[in-house]
Amino acid sequence: MRQIFHQPVNLEEFPIFEKIKDEKVPGYIEHMTNTKAMQRGDYVILHVGKHREDIAKSGVYAWGIITQPCVYLKNSPEDVKCNNSWCCEVEIQRLWRGKPVIPAADYKPFNACPYKVHRINPKHYPILLKKLNISE
Repeated sequence: MRQIFHQPVNLEEFPIFEKIKDEKVPGYIEHMTNTKAMQRGDYVILHVGKHREDIAKSGVYAWGIITQPCVYLKNSPEDVKCNNSWCCEVEIQRLWRGKPVIPAADYKPFNACPYKVHRINPKHYPILLKKLNISE
């Protein structure tokens, strides 16, 4: 079974609404911070925090699939969030604009630590897959 991971999004480092054009979804590839447990084929939920509510309300706006094994990204200053650290390639499968598909208040029970990449408890997978309209 695929695992599901929480990925916090800092809009200053990764302005998803500007970078990802509609015609690129699915298919847009982005390096994301990883954990050792991440594997090719796992899901990643992108959560925008409340630090930039002037741009977007806090909540889940996108999800993707890990497409490559984790790598050490060295000397890549254009990739602020992953430069000189371990990361994985995530192919964005769906992006919602305007308002989050899962608002922060509704996502809080599934998310143990909003500021850190982590695996979500598997007991929540059925509900999250349904909310994100992911069919396995």
